[in-house]
Amino acid sequence: MKQAFQARILERKEVNSGMRELRRFLSDESGPELVEWAIVTVILVLATVLILGAIGAQLSAMYQRILDLLRGIGTEPVQPQG
Repeated sequence: MKQAFQARILERKEVNSGMRELRRFLSDESGPELVEWAIVTVILVLATVLILGAIGAQLSAMYQRILDLLRGIGTEPVQPQG
């Protein structure tokens, strides 16, 4: 009889502990915040990809002009002014 009573007390403690953990989990707001940041990150990545895709040709041409200018530095003789 005493063992059955102790077993019921143990079960209640486990249930109370489980309910306490469930309440803590449901009140924790770090999960939804993480999801919000993940959504913002995905939106920013998609926007970056779309923008770079739209201006990719112009951007590539500009970088090529800069590279050509940098490659030309020091290879052309400097003409004295005067």
